Amino acid sequence: MTHSTAENEISYSALKIVSDNMTELIYVSIPDTKELVFVNRALADTLAVTPDFLIGKNCCKTIGDKMGGICETCPIDELPREERRAIKTSRLSEFRSAASGKWYLVQDAVIEWEDGRDACMRTATEITSRKEYEQQLKQKASTDSLTGVINRDRGYDLLHMTLEYADHPLRDMSLVFIDVDGLKQINDTFGHDCGDETLVKIVEFINSGTRKNDVLFRWGGDEFILLLECAVDSAKNIVDGIQKKLVEFNATKTLPYDLAFSCGIVEFALTDDLSTPEKIIAVADAAMYENKISKRI
Repeated sequence: MTHSTAENEISYSALKIVSDNMTELIYVSIPDTKELVFVNRALADTLAVTPDFLIGKNCCKTIGDKMGGICETCPIDELPREERRAIKTSRLSEFRSAASGKWYLVQDAVIEWEDGRDACMRTATEITSRKEYEQQLKQKASTDSLTGVINRDRGYDLLHMTLEYADHPLRDMSLVFIDVDGLKQINDTFGHDCGDETLVKIVEFINSGTRKNDVLFRWGGDEFILLLECAVDSAKNIVDGIQKKLVEFNATKTLPYDLAFSCGIVEFALTDDLSTPEKIIAVADAAMYENKISKRI
């Protein structure tokens, strides 16, 4: 790249020296033309080219295409020219590269380039490890530690969100309230470790008999809720299939006690009286209780 004055050359050289010894990805482009006027070594290495190869090229057609997603966070296009200098300091955003799957924290600043034109300087710092850690914390906060299914709080939120779309004419929804049979007796007779194993095994059987979009979460103790995207007749067929697998397992006498659960099934939509999570769960809970009582008769 050529420069009109020694002063500009020193400025360019200083930027190159500093940025080429950084792990952050840095480039400078001209908003009106998308022309790249500076690319540091870390970014060029990421794209498997040399910095000189990128100078003068269109930033969207090179960096944007190869990194995938970075152009979507660019603040320049959405701002009138007279407002660009308003982000002289910095503007932060996050994006995930569609090409590599890595996460970056992007800092944008509008600067005056050496030829007097407005330019956008972008600095992208990889934050993949941080995002993965955040995701782990989020998953841990929404997961039941024993069974690995969604916990009560997250399950309630999902049920609430499901209700917002439950009145769609092409989407039938059913809720199954599940109560594990005989857990107290198992705990008292064989110990709490066996009680925990019972819950884990029951969850495994339920998951093996449900579909990808079905949602199971622990409501508390020995109670679980299963959200099924189907009408009540289909929901009954799914539950019957799970119950059949439990009967077959119990016949093997693998455990010194039987695995079983009682349940209540209810179909719901915004158009009927079951318009809140509390109402739906109450009706399904009552149906489950009747199912459990009938087993004792």
